[in-house]
Amino acid sequence: MKKWLALWLALLLGMGCALAQDKPVDLAQLMEKARAGDADAQYELGICYGKGTYVDQSWEQAFYWYQQAAQQGHPNAQSNLGGCYMLGYGCEPDAKKGFSLIKAAAEQGLPVAQYNMGLCYETGIGVRKDLNQAFLWFEKSALQGDGDGLYSLGKCYENGQGTAADPFLAFQYYEKSALTGNIYGQFSLASCYQYGKGVSEDLAKAAHWYEKAAEQGHRNAQFNIGVFYMMGWGVEQNDEKAAQWYLLAAEQGIPQAQYNLGIAFRKGKGVWQNDEQAVYWYTLAAEQGYADAQYNLGVCYDRGLGVTADIKKAAGWYQKAAEQGVAEAQVDLGNCYQKGQGVDQDYILATKWYREAALQGHRDGQLNLGINYYYGYGVNQDMEQAAYWMMLARQQDMKPSPAAPDTEEEEITVIGLFLTPQSAQEQQSLGDQYFYGNGQEQNYEKAVEMYTLAAEEGNAQAQYMLGCCYLFGYGVPVSDARAAEYFSLSAAQGLAQGQYYLGVCHLEGFGMKKNLEKAAELFHLAANQNNPFALYELGNCYRKGLGVQKNEEKAARYYSLAAEASHNLGKYELAQCYLQGIGMEKDEIKGFQWLYSAARQGHVESAYQVAQCYQQGIGTQPDMDQAIYWLDLAARLGHEGAKKELDQIHATGVFASFEMEKLLSAHQQAAREGDANAQYSLGICYDQGISVQKDPKTAAEYFTAAARQGHVKAQAMLGQYYYQGTAGIMDFDQAAHWFEKAAAQGDASAQYHLALCYENGLGVSWDAAKAVKWYLAAAEQGHMEAQYAAGICHYYGLGTPVNDEEAFRWFLAAASQGDALAQNQISGMYQNGVGTAPDADLAAYWKSRAAEQGFPVK
Repeated sequence: MKKWLALWLALLLGMGCALAQDKPVDLAQLMEKARAGDADAQYELGICYGKGTYVDQSWEQAFYWYQQAAQQGHPNAQSNLGGCYMLGYGCEPDAKKGFSLIKAAAEQGLPVAQYNMGLCYETGIGVRKDLNQAFLWFEKSALQGDGDGLYSLGKCYENGQGTAADPFLAFQYYEKSALTGNIYGQFSLASCYQYGKGVSEDLAKAAHWYEKAAEQGHRNAQFNIGVFYMMGWGVEQNDEKAAQWYLLAAEQGIPQAQYNLGIAFRKGKGVWQNDEQAVYWYTLAAEQGYADAQYNLGVCYDRGLGVTADIKKAAGWYQKAAEQGVAEAQVDLGNCYQKGQGVDQDYILATKWYREAALQGHRDGQLNLGINYYYGYGVNQDMEQAAYWMMLARQQDMKPSPAAPDTEEEEITVIGLFLTPQSAQEQQSLGDQYFYGNGQEQNYEKAVEMYTLAAEEGNAQAQYMLGCCYLFGYGVPVSDARAAEYFSLSAAQGLAQGQYYLGVCHLEGFGMKKNLEKAAELFHLAANQNNPFALYELGNCYRKGLGVQKNEEKAARYYSLAAEASHNLGKYELAQCYLQGIGMEKDEIKGFQWLYSAARQGHVESAYQVAQCYQQGIGTQPDMDQAIYWLDLAARLGHEGAKKELDQIHATGVFASFEMEKLLSAHQQAAREGDANAQYSLGICYDQGISVQKDPKTAAEYFTAAARQGHVKAQAMLGQYYYQGTAGIMDFDQAAHWFEKAAAQGDASAQYHLALCYENGLGVSWDAAKAVKWYLAAAEQGHMEAQYAAGICHYYGLGTPVNDEEAFRWFLAAASQGDALAQNQISGMYQNGVGTAPDADLAAYWKSRAAEQGFPVK
């Protein structure tokens, strides 16, 4: 998603040279020298035409003079001519040729060209993406003191990109870059000092470097230094300076800065108090989807602060903020529905929003929800629920909110409910809140305390949860015996989860002697309630003869039930039954389908076997492209067999199980006869160098022939060729054209790349909503990068409203497939309870998964 075009434009317009020093130029003399063959003059004349200095701006003329100087080996001209080819300025775009020219300049030691070589390898423009090569070229540039090269080398060390992550070295290179005056190096160095990355935390030095970057116009630095002055971090607290920096960042579109500036005007901190200005800046931030600004703007319209009071507009802004999870907005929106102010009176919606706020621990939300349960407003009257929620509110020492009953008598009655003893159900529910960190700060010890009280009164769910606490050591020391005891109590009441876990205890000998017959009996009881884990274990019992007579037909039936309940291992085992004819008639197509379903849920062995199916044509058509995709996924998830097979393919370009020479001959004959599938397969052979010499242009010809016949995968590949300039021609219009055709036929890769086109305005008009549409289409098909992108769109509100739950869902899907960025994002969301209940264990798990792939752990 990198907007690399801007990088190349900066290359062409910002390179250092004689003209860049603003020295007077005798144009006639310069032209005479250039025509006489002086390479320096030709290069300088190219710059004049490129910038429109002393002459009318003309990229065609700039290209011509750069070309003349480049032919004489002038490194700066070679570099700028390469940039022209990259962008198509004064020529037809040709990324490969552009890369070749920049490489020639870099090999002559030109630092800026070496840096841009790093960019080419980092972004995959003009050359196959290679982060190791990117690192090496950034290093060459950095060794010559180039500020951009030093910054990018620091970034490589910070992110473990092309090298092992090393925060200390990242800091060292950021510092060197910052000292050259590089704006990005200064910002990154400030961040190192702020968060103690590779150096001891030092807020004064962080403030110094943020201010340096801010003075050069770095908008995030402007916002950050504003925060530093507002808080007095590393600088003397100064509201006026904070407001000045917020203004600069706000004018560059930073919504947080616009919001903070609105706060400053509302409170008169560092500026004259001015509600109209507050509303102006709140509005700018709110229109960008900034939730806190939306809520404050709602308050302004509600109270007539800086605008004419308009409760309808207030309710509208409360709604937007409430949907993003702002608890205060949820309460105020609930009040609007409760009283019919700005919206039609609707007690059901009022209760819904009070509940949303209450679950976040908001006192007014808890009290108002309790009151609605007490009076039956928008919900069935329930005194136990009323007491529960008002008890939580009372624990926070709150006073009744404006939505409470009006009369003193009613209020006294309601307050009296706080003394009502908790039921076992309420104790269990409160235990869940403490266990999952939902509405309460996560505290396993308190969860155990509440579960114990409820379990002693016979609450089956509490008994089950208490068993889990003892089995896994949540809030209590691990005790298999106590776990088995509580699972037994829960199972005796018919709770499926308790029956399943008690079966596991009998099966594995946790807290008791092994008893396979008893285990199978308990799995039967839980399976009768459609517990997917029990269904799967029961399949194992019948397949292996554990506690029951061995029966492959029954094993297959229970695996089938588990698979239909979306149990991953159940899907895998059912696939084996179909593929091998275990307990059922052999059916390779169904076997492949269940393997594929399990693989999409992240089951590693299934992913590897899906690759084998595509490789050997088992249950599906042979497809080398898909085989490599699934092998790569399995390898990234840690499958050793997949890693070895990928190494073999990379070394030889051949699948061991394919008789490639015979296959190639057959494809060539079919391709000549117009067979689109054969044309596509030959394209893949020439693309990857499988049994033929690698030849992207020939591959493109075959892909084009197949694509024109409607072959969806060929259309997708042809789109990528135009998108990346693989065959020497970069054409985003053509790329978008072919991506759109393949995407409409359901190709996930094409849908993902079409989304990229819409997100960046490449070959199509920029359209964030369409980008989201295609990301989601690809994500639904299991495309990992699209799933991560869909998460980003929902998380930041790009082309769609902010929705943390949807963001979490898509990040989790990508993380489960091995995406390190998604794994890191999921870790943070579990840690902070964003889009899901907080869970420190899962946060740690996903952080470790990301770290295993080299993602820097902070």
